[in-house]
Formats: sequence, C-alpha cells, structure tokens
Amino acid sequence: MLKNRHARRTLIALITLLGVYLGLAFLGPKLWSGRCGPNCYREAGPVFLTPFSVTIRNFSLTTGDEEHARYEITARSISLRPRWLKLFGGRPHFEAARVDGFAMKLTEGDAPPNKKSKSDPPEFFVGDLRLGGARFTYERKHAGQRGHLRFTDIDLTTGAIGTDDKAKFEATPVKLTARMEGGGRVAIDLNARFFRPEPELKLRLEVTKHDLKGSNAYFLPIDELRLRGELSEARAEVRGGGAKLTTSLALRFRGFDVDFKPGRERSGFSAFLGDLLAGAIFKKDTGAAFHPGYSAITRLPEESPVAFVLRGLKEATLEAARQK
Repeated sequence: MLKNRHARRTLIALITLLGVYLGLAFLGPKLWSGRCGPNCYREAGPVFLTPFSVTIRNFSLTTGDEEHARYEITARSISLRPRWLKLFGGRPHFEAARVDGFAMKLTEGDAPPNKKSKSDPPEFFVGDLRLGGARFTYERKHAGQRGHLRFTDIDLTTGAIGTDDKAKFEATPVKLTARMEGGGRVAIDLNARFFRPEPELKLRLEVTKHDLKGSNAYFLPIDELRLRGELSEARAEVRGGGAKLTTSLALRFRGFDVDFKPGRERSGFSAFLGDLLAGAIFKKDTGAAFHPGYSAITRLPEESPVAFVLRGLKEATLEAARQK
C-alpha cells in the first residue's frame, strides 16, 4: 500500500516536471516574444530546461526611440542556473548567468531624456555573471549626421549583484576588457555598490595603443573633427560615494594632431572632447611623458551615475590637456 502511494506521488511529480519542461520549451518563446511596452519588442527562441539550468537561445530586445535613446540587444545564448524556489515565488534569483554572442547598440539623439517616475528596481540576484566575446556600438545622431564608436572582444565578469536586502549593500567586483575601433585595448577594474540609496564606486581604467583615427567614424560626421596619432597610454582612477567624486588620470600621446573647426555647434560629449583636443594640440608628441590631471566634483541634481563618472573624467582630462 505504501509502495503504491509512493509510486503514485513519484509519478505525479515526474508528470508535473515534464509539464513544466514542455511548457517552458514550447510556450516560453511565445510568452516572451512580442510587444513589452511602448517602443519595446522582444523575441526568444527555443528554451532548454534541466534540473540545474535554463538556457534561452536567440534572444533579442529592442526598446526606446532614436530621438531620445534606443537600445538594441541580441544574445545567441543565455544560460541561467536558477534558485528554483525563489524563481517559482516570482523572485528571479540565479546562482550564475553566462551570455554568449552578446551584442548591444545604443543610439542617442538630441531630444532630452524621457522623465520617468523614480521607483525602487525590482528584486533580482545573480551570483556570477559572465559575458564572452561581446560587442558594443554607441551611435550618436546630431544635426542630421550619424557617428559611431565600436568596441569588440568584450569579456566581462562580475561577482554577486542584486537588489535583495543582502546583495545591495555588498560591493560587486567587475572586470572588463575590450578592443576599441582603432585597435586600442581597454581594461576596467570596478568595485561598486550599485543599488544603495547613495551608490559607491572605485574604478580603474587603462587604455593602451589606440590609433586615434579609429575614432574618426564618430568625430568626423558629428563634429568635423579629424584625429591623428596614437593614445599610447591612459590611466585613470575614480572614487565616489554619495554626492562626491574624485578622479585622477595620466595621458601619453605620440604623433598627436587634430583638424578642428572652432565655433561649430557640437554635441555635448563631443564639445568636451573638442575643448580637450584644442588644448592638447600644443603638445603634438609627448613621447614618454605622462600628463596628469585631477578633479573633485559634486553630483548635480538628476545626474545619472554614468554621467557623474564621465564628468569627473572630463574635468581631470581637461586639466591634463591644459599642460604645455
């Protein structure tokens, strides 16, 4: 009697698991694909399920518009190792995630960003995230022109990251390497508490042997600015907490030159680079000499963390460029 009852329960459990598997495998792509909001569309291919992992093939997401900001994301494969009890409870917690064949394109226009009401981000947790061989393209629309910057061979790893009560107060280590269009190698070492009410970060950035003409696909159409020479090496360190940010850096050029039209109306980010390069033109070949810069700034109202960091780098770079 007991054996029969145990056998029935086992059979019911197996049928339930089989139903979940078939549902995810065949209905999952249809449930995930389609419109996901205004100017938002996503699509997913086959889903493969084991007791230890979920794998999604051929994932894509497009959201936003080119006048403000548009994101186009694709991935050949997303492999997740879930915490099943939390996942079935509607809380996306994963021990690990690996994304292969990842590509992202961000297109920004001149229109001001859409204002969104502030709210706490949804709860999630990823214990270990890895991206291999990824690509990123930044495209800028300005005054009827289009310019772009491309990064390839992106390898990224992170430690635990999430918004649950424990993870959001722990620092997340992030390591990233990439190659810029023009051959330059980029390395980033970051430790940050992303989801605290006042985010904290420590970032180290290195760029080596970048042929500056590789960036002309962006600066020439957007700003009628042509670069020549090599950024032999750039090192930067950024520390921030709350509303304060400090940045220190050192730059070394070789054979540097620039054709620059002063007075032309320029995009915001390129305006800073135009000012930088107009100052740097006085030292066309710095050889082995490093030129240091430093900044200490306060966060502006409504300024995003990314914009905050970029402004700190800008101020320190301008200081370095002013040195003759």
